[in-house]
Amino acid sequence: MRFSSDPSETKTKFIYHISKSGYRKEWGHVYEKPGFFAKLKAFFLRLVPKVGPFSGLAFHPPTPPVEQLYMHSFNETLDRYRVLLLAQQEGRLQLPNENFDTGGVTEAASYRLADDTYAKLLKRTSGKPISEPLRQEILSYYADLEKPFATKRNSKAWHELIKELDVLKSKPVAGSQPGDLSFLRP
Repeated sequence: MRFSSDPSETKTKFIYHISKSGYRKEWGHVYEKPGFFAKLKAFFLRLVPKVGPFSGLAFHPPTPPVEQLYMHSFNETLDRYRVLLLAQQEGRLQLPNENFDTGGVTEAASYRLADDTYAKLLKRTSGKPISEPLRQEILSYYADLEKPFATKRNSKAWHELIKELDVLKSKPVAGSQPGDLSFLRP
């Protein structure tokens, strides 16, 4: 499925139709209906004139160049996704360990949230069987313990992390599949 950037296409080509009962069956447990105060705020926002400081609340449809840019971006994303799916099906998918917050490669002790996430991952996997690639990833992240990891700010957490690393280093490798993430379940 590709979206055309042809402005003459009709709205019906872009709308996905589903009955209310079908929607409730599929996603009803996920959708959270707005409460009374949310509805009240929405009512008053509809009444406010969209001029002056409230002009930002008015709807401004995208210009044709912006629509073209969006459609091009969407189609390019769809093409890339298909390439990744094909690579995964053929068993040759290799994703880089990128930090989506910073846009760079994930490096030890360079980003506090990454340090926290690796510490949580190590804690959740401690004493559990994990795949060799995951084990190697965690060990390589903590290869140089002299780096200024964010976890070092909490002495107790850092000592616990060191103990968990020692357990990981001494633990034999499990026979789990590389894509098996069952160890993350609480």
